[in-house]
Amino acid sequence: MFDHFNDETPFLTSLRYSDFALGKFFEYAKEQPWFDDTIFILTADHTTYTTRNDLYSVFHVPLLIYAPSFVEPQVIDKTGSHVDILPTILDLLNIEADHSSMGRSLLDDSLEGFAINAAFPKFFYFEKNGIYIDDLENRREYFPLINNSMTKENLFEENKAHADSIQHKLKAYIQGVSNAVNKDLIYPAY
Repeated sequence: MFDHFNDETPFLTSLRYSDFALGKFFEYAKEQPWFDDTIFILTADHTTYTTRNDLYSVFHVPLLIYAPSFVEPQVIDKTGSHVDILPTILDLLNIEADHSSMGRSLLDDSLEGFAINAAFPKFFYFEKNGIYIDDLENRREYFPLINNSMTKENLFEENKAHADSIQHKLKAYIQGVSNAVNKDLIYPAY
């Protein structure tokens, strides 16, 4: 059905097919009357890398927002997560609305980007300058980015004051999310 190249893994064949299928979809979509009024979001819920160099590559998931009628092409080099997609779309459409997302618009230059991921018992707090890891009981780690490369060594003690400020943000976020879920505040009935 879709030709397999010599020495190509099934994973790479599936990626090549996905690129081909998306190209065909956009060829079709550009001819439709709804195209100019549509925001296309391409992302994934996980990713697979053939080589995982550091924690960023383990958790990195691509996000592409294609909306030529709404935004100029650009690369936003900001740490974010899936919870930031809804606020970003609302910002893109210039709509102020109550929503249940715990995220923030990736288009807002006044806010630093961050992402939180849980792989129990650990919580990971990703920021532009590094990754903080905390099991909320005993183990705390901080791996800063130095010259755009993540250290492989836990430099928590050397960055304790910064790690303490991140821990405060992490605990506040976890408490806010837990409270919203426990009290059914994610999407309250109107």
